[in-house]
Amino acid sequence: MKKYLLIAITLVISGVGKAQINIVWQKGYGTSQTDSFLKSIEVSDGYLHFGKSDANIEGDKTEMSYGGDDIWIVKTDFVGNILWDKTIGGSGSEGTGNVIRVGNIIYLLSSSNSIISGLKTSIAYGGSDYWLIALDLNANILWQQSYGGTGDDGASSIEELNNAQLLICGTSKSNVSGNKTLPSYDAGGDFWPIIVDKNNGNLIRQNVVGTNATNVGKAIVVNDNSIFILGQASVLANYDQSFPSYGGSDAWLINIDSNLNIVNDKCFGGSDAETISNLAFDGTNIYLLTSSQSNISGNKTSPQQGLIDPFSNPDLWLIKIDQNMNILWDKTYGGSDSEFAYDLKFINSKLIIGLLSFSGISGNKTVLNFGTGADIWLLILNNDGSVFDQKAYGGSAFDQIGKILVNTLGNILITSPSTIGISGNHLVPNYGLTDAWVFELSTAFLSVVENQSIVTEVFPNPFSETIQFNLTATNQQAVIEIYTMDGKLCKQERYAAGTQSVSFQLPELGNLFIYKIVSGTNAATGKLVRR
Repeated sequence: MKKYLLIAITLVISGVGKAQINIVWQKGYGTSQTDSFLKSIEVSDGYLHFGKSDANIEGDKTEMSYGGDDIWIVKTDFVGNILWDKTIGGSGSEGTGNVIRVGNIIYLLSSSNSIISGLKTSIAYGGSDYWLIALDLNANILWQQSYGGTGDDGASSIEELNNAQLLICGTSKSNVSGNKTLPSYDAGGDFWPIIVDKNNGNLIRQNVVGTNATNVGKAIVVNDNSIFILGQASVLANYDQSFPSYGGSDAWLINIDSNLNIVNDKCFGGSDAETISNLAFDGTNIYLLTSSQSNISGNKTSPQQGLIDPFSNPDLWLIKIDQNMNILWDKTYGGSDSEFAYDLKFINSKLIIGLLSFSGISGNKTVLNFGTGADIWLLILNNDGSVFDQKAYGGSAFDQIGKILVNTLGNILITSPSTIGISGNHLVPNYGLTDAWVFELSTAFLSVVENQSIVTEVFPNPFSETIQFNLTATNQQAVIEIYTMDGKLCKQERYAAGTQSVSFQLPELGNLFIYKIVSGTNAATGKLVRR
């Protein structure tokens, strides 16, 4: 009997890893109206969640709407309990384009069609404008600026440059007007990258990049002199596009310098349509996330997955390139229905990709959907693009992934607009039409190595009620996770750097547990037995 018990313990300890990407906690935030979070940022005592809401005071929202959709900021502790919330907006509508933190300043990029009203004090040029707001960590406005012309200008990405400047990118349908000094190529919209002073938002330089087709720009900064913008290519090469697409529409990658001049460009696609999703940089190479309806053709070398209707069911097409735009490899991921990628993050040598998926088990998707709508499909890939693990999160209706945050524990925080109540592994009720669903996934196994010396003593063991851990003092915070024998995460506690002794009671969930202690890049595991 002891032999089999030891085998079981060994399997669970090794399995508190690949087989167990568990939800540590989850919360829903909302009102009776439509609410969502786009992105979360970690601060010293919790998280700041940025999204939008069209509601007045009700549910979790404590401030009145200024008109239309407003920016809604919610501060929570590390397990999702609300500390405060704030509403920012004008008499029109605002939407969160992106958010970055630089030191103790949050730069919130929005698209706004509000005139000066509510909390908006910067001028409206016409249609919608880029609206940049500098906030402190308590979401107090430090300054704000608007950028745009008389048409519609929509913001999509913001990045920091190392010379006290910010790069902002989006799509502009304005001609020369407002503070836009360059004409557009097409009424459908062009890339409009601008560089502004990060101390006050003053506009420093701008350019227009485009074709005679609609373009939507999302940017990354590889270094101070090299910026990459991802958008859509037109079928025929014209204006700034140096060669035609391979068929339908392609992903179009443009390399510009810090003066916003084009250095190089290239199309990526097959014989059918590709639609851009996002791009990411791992410090050396660039990853393009696209939705592809093409089979092997053009410069796409990986086949479409789970073909039922190749003309309406796109897959994720992931392309890894070097900084000269040479393809290192490309892979396709999907099932018999449609997949759309939203975000990519890196944990050590693993790629974490969040997708919106309508497929059940098919193609190279091996996890079920929970309902008739879309679920979150989380892909964890090795650095060669092979699948390390995959999970699905959602309920009986529609769940969509926003941005992924890798927190200081190496865990994953996911934000999702959700239209469902309790079902699947969505275990929190909805307030109304759409709520913000936030959950943390324990993935510390991806970034730590076994080091039993980080715990000096665990006693009493066997225990009756209380268990105490004596830890080796380090300059990094520690987290203790307790699992049942079937791999369920039943407790997680965080402790500040330097903590040496902690104790707590375990829930009545059996007599045998596995503990995992993570501090920095080190982890220790062991068994706990209740008397």
